[in-house]
Amino acid sequence: MPQRSVRHARIRTRIAKSVLHLVRMYSKTYFRSDAIGEHAIDILIGMTVMQAQAEAKPMTAGDVGAALGMPRTTVLRRLSASPLRDVVAPIKIGRRLIYLAKEPNRPEVINSMREAIQHLHSISAELSKLDKSARDG
Repeated sequence: MPQRSVRHARIRTRIAKSVLHLVRMYSKTYFRSDAIGEHAIDILIGMTVMQAQAEAKPMTAGDVGAALGMPRTTVLRRLSASPLRDVVAPIKIGRRLIYLAKEPNRPEVINSMREAIQHLHSISAELSKLDKSARDG
């Protein structure tokens, strides 16, 4: 039993490192800062806007708030704050005000994402093996 626990702890550690690496790269690239905590809410809002934009489903502040479980007013306040204003731009379409990333695909972020995805694929393979051994054993 302790062996399985150690394996799971290693995998959780590798997943956490991958996610933190990606968030750190995002923070460095878009906010010019190594401090994740300083921009944690802004990072989540920016990533949500970029995800929606990549899926061709632009979001309003209310949509972003609903996706993150935050009040719309908090999202609006953060979107108008200086650091996030440099990353996300408001665009008026009809009566809706949607938000789009100003520079969603910077080369350094794409390279970092590729690294993180490769790392997550290797972890996924390990998780599959653990799952299979747990079912068989």
